[in-house]
Amino acid sequence: MRKCFTAFEMYFMQGMDYAEIAEELNTGKNTPRRWVTGIINELSVLLWGIDEERVK
Repeated sequence: MRKCFTAFEMYFMQGMDYAEIAEELNTGKNTPRRWVTGIINELSVLLWGIDEERVK
């Protein structure tokens, strides 16, 4: 499984915060937040047809 999906699962399913995820996955402190935000943006387009780039 890719690290971004693992971070997403850890954040939403396991209730871990970004610092814990960064430590667990051995990444920078801001990387898990960027990964989770990216997946949320992708899911928003799939679920509701909302594309952040089109809204701007």
